Amino acid sequence: MVFAGLTGIWLILCLAILYPVFQTVVLRWWVSGLRFGEVGLQSRLRLSQVFAVYARFVGYAALLSLVAVIIVLGGAFALQSITAGRDSLVGETVNTLAALVAYVAIALGYSAIYQATVKLGLWRSVIESLDVQRLDTLDKVKGAGEAASPFGEGLADALNVGGL
Repeated sequence: MVFAGLTGIWLILCLAILYPVFQTVVLRWWVSGLRFGEVGLQSRLRLSQVFAVYARFVGYAALLSLVAVIIVLGGAFALQSITAGRDSLVGETVNTLAALVAYVAIALGYSAIYQATVKLGLWRSVIESLDVQRLDTLDKVKGAGEAASPFGEGLADALNVGGL
């Protein structure tokens, strides 16, 4: 049991270290592969920037966990005192609904923290690390529109805007 526990802890630590490394390499590769005609992008995204983003998420998630534990424990004691002399069915129903509300609130909290820290932080780091090559060629760009089908094509389709 000790070896299984230590192996699990080692696996989690390796994933916590290797996933940001993987994320850094993938983002740098995606951004550095972007070309718009003669204009190219190059990323200088550093591993330390990605680790900082994930560390910020872990910090805020730990803070949310602490607040959630305090609120859930306080709510559990309050519900226990409120439903102490009542029918057991009513008490179970109230406790189940309170647990469901707490679960949804905590899940939405983690999701909001993830979106605000990891998603936004990674893209902010990527944008701050961009180098644009041959930017002078954008002065020669001329806009020309063409009719598109209702099924979506081009940039709007790539952004998943409209279409069928």
